[in-house]
Amino acid sequence: MTRANSHTQISLAAAPAAMMATDDQKIASARRFLIDGNGFYAPPKPELLADDFVFRAPVVGPLCKADYIATMTLFKLWEALPDIKANDYGWVVDPSSPMTVRCFVRNTGTHTGPLDVGSVVLPSSGKTYEGSTESISITLNGDGKVRALTAGYVVDRFAGNGGGLGAVAGILVAIGLPVPKPYGPVFRFSQWLGNTFGVKFGPRTISSEEDIPTWYTNPLRGSEGF
Repeated sequence: MTRANSHTQISLAAAPAAMMATDDQKIASARRFLIDGNGFYAPPKPELLADDFVFRAPVVGPLCKADYIATMTLFKLWEALPDIKANDYGWVVDPSSPMTVRCFVRNTGTHTGPLDVGSVVLPSSGKTYEGSTESISITLNGDGKVRALTAGYVVDRFAGNGGGLGAVAGILVAIGLPVPKPYGPVFRFSQWLGNTFGVKFGPRTISSEEDIPTWYTNPLRGSEGF
């Protein structure tokens, strides 16, 4: 089992499908996607995502490839926080799921650009974001493309200034936007508005059933189960 951290020099060049046999190559491909193409730290690169890609977070998802790319392109976090960094470490291949790569991130950045959340565009606040440590998983397919991404799973909710929330929600708290309790009725209603009436009411957070790839069989949607 191969491990790497933010101090280890890992190439961001993707490994060809025929060369995905080693853990180092899987980690290199996963890290390239996270840092350079997942739509959080830089614009999304659709060519790095499998057609049957699924995104899942604690209260967001499942999102199919098209919906995920649309949501991340709406936020444009790389423009709202131009200095955003993952501060990633602890890269490892999951021994029980050999095509799944895991790591930790502790996002930081400064809100110096507009942040579009669908219902409103938040002007620059100049506030800094210091995120909690989050666990990330990236599952690759046989062609070396990303089939699944999980993010936003906070491992220490008392760290940072994001109110114990991960991903975009933590950023919103840090820059001063009230975020409803993630598992509460107000939050669920806001999700329903965005998913039912479109982006002017908020980003899509759950894909339509017909758009969710058939391999994804977990029945829970959004924050169901909490």
